[in-house]
Amino acid sequence: MAIKKTTTAANRATAPNRTVETSQGGPNAYAMEVLGDQLAPTVTDGQFAIFDPDAGRALRGEVVALWVKGETKPFVVRLATAVPPLEVLETDGALGVETRPGACRFLSMARVARVDRLVQTVDAPRLH
Repeated sequence: MAIKKTTTAANRATAPNRTVETSQGGPNAYAMEVLGDQLAPTVTDGQFAIFDPDAGRALRGEVVALWVKGETKPFVVRLATAVPPLEVLETDGALGVETRPGACRFLSMARVARVDRLVQTVDAPRLH
């Protein structure tokens, strides 16, 4: 499966410019290249992270693409708390994210558009 690729640096994604071959993810999956080791050991510098918005609710400790309302690109973060059930998403609950290893920040769920789970990592040589 070929997936659109974007690049992320300092937890931000930029415009797509390549495709990544992967065996994971559904029709809405997408890839982002990760720069830096902030998300290690799950995702390391230069790997491509495959995210799928249809992969279900994310759990504490998972790496996710966090889409914030009003932003055009996601933040790639590790969750410090699980994503609340759907009925909480419309309230003013909070989602905890690691801003760096060992440091946590809470974001109002009212600001969260969606949270996409990491389903696979791909090493850079598999680019096409």
